[in-house]
Amino acid sequence: MRDHALCMARLRERVYGSRHADSFPVESCRTRCALGRWLSGEVGRYRSLPGYRLVENAHAEFRRSADGVLAMLDQGRRLDATRAVETSGSVRQASHTLVRALQVLREEIRVAERQMAPTTHSAEPAKNR
Repeated sequence: MRDHALCMARLRERVYGSRHADSFPVESCRTRCALGRWLSGEVGRYRSLPGYRLVENAHAEFRRSADGVLAMLDQGRRLDATRAVETSGSVRQASHTLVRALQVLREEIRVAERQMAPTTHSAEPAKNR
């Protein structure tokens, strides 16, 4: 989630015209951003979990929204781009959906790992009567 928050910060910097915006590129390719790489790599073994599909879909929607904002900026539509990253804007809504999906997946992974972990039972030795 930290990587996603950083991506949102970079996008806002680009929209609001920060002096440092160009030094923090917003990647548009699904597998080039840190979250996309994480989905394609490390967490890929959990593709069978329902939360994985939620995150994948939410991430794709966020990327589309972010790419739309970048296109607006390229077209000189800064006001529209600003609205998209504001509280009720499309990017902000997509971001919230993605964060919720990540929370669901994190919990599903925690449960799956618990179920796969070897269990150790500490049974008391039987006492002689």
